[in-house]
Amino acid sequence: MDTVVIPERTLESGAPAVPEAGAAAAAGLSESGGGVPASAAPADANATAAAAAADAPGVDDKKWPPWFREACEFLRSQSSDDRWQAMLTRWVAFETNLGFADGKAKKYRLNATARPDQFHWWQSRARGYENLPPDFGKPSEYAAAVKTFYIRLQPDARGSTWPLAREACDSSDWSELNKGGKKGVLTILILLAWWQGLEQTKKERQGLDEVVDDVSWILDQLLAVERGGKRSREEDDSDPTPSKRARLR
Repeated sequence: MDTVVIPERTLESGAPAVPEAGAAAAAGLSESGGGVPASAAPADANATAAAAAADAPGVDDKKWPPWFREACEFLRSQSSDDRWQAMLTRWVAFETNLGFADGKAKKYRLNATARPDQFHWWQSRARGYENLPPDFGKPSEYAAAVKTFYIRLQPDARGSTWPLAREACDSSDWSELNKGGKKGVLTILILLAWWQGLEQTKKERQGLDEVVDDVSWILDQLLAVERGGKRSREEDDSDPTPSKRARLR
């Protein structure tokens, strides 16, 4: 069995931070420490993350529910890599836009088909972040299982093989992924956090970076869907159609 290595860090209270100060400030996050070497992220990754976070209404970590704060602290501690932290900034904006919605109904749960067994083990033990699944198998096998689960959640337009296409999809196509709460997109991030902690080759690490980049792209799409829905609702609320009394005059 491969050894799982989770770097120890001193956690600050609050949420995940991004290394670039502008992005952190936009999301209302504290700056991250940690000693994991940062791999090169896309040049505009933090700028995009900052814009996404700034678009979230009223980001205020004092109002975060306990489940969200705990998840943030765990996820932030797993890596100081720019790419990883930029993804977390988008996730903060995504959950904030949804009002930290959480529940047991289907609308709050990702489809569990093909979900790695390690997640069921962890979930059945009260979802304690200190409780790591005892067996991840070979890192390459766990990585393949995470990718299979991830691909099954995608809109048909993205295809069924890696790398996934980045096709424009309408809001209904994102219904399987547009889910916040403890059993929504957070499920994917936890699986990636465990993958982050496995000892792996350079090639396997590159595979993880590709998935992290793709999750960031998806969160941008979900934020755009939410912004579009918000604009539609605002337009409906400000309907300029004259009232019946005005038409009778």
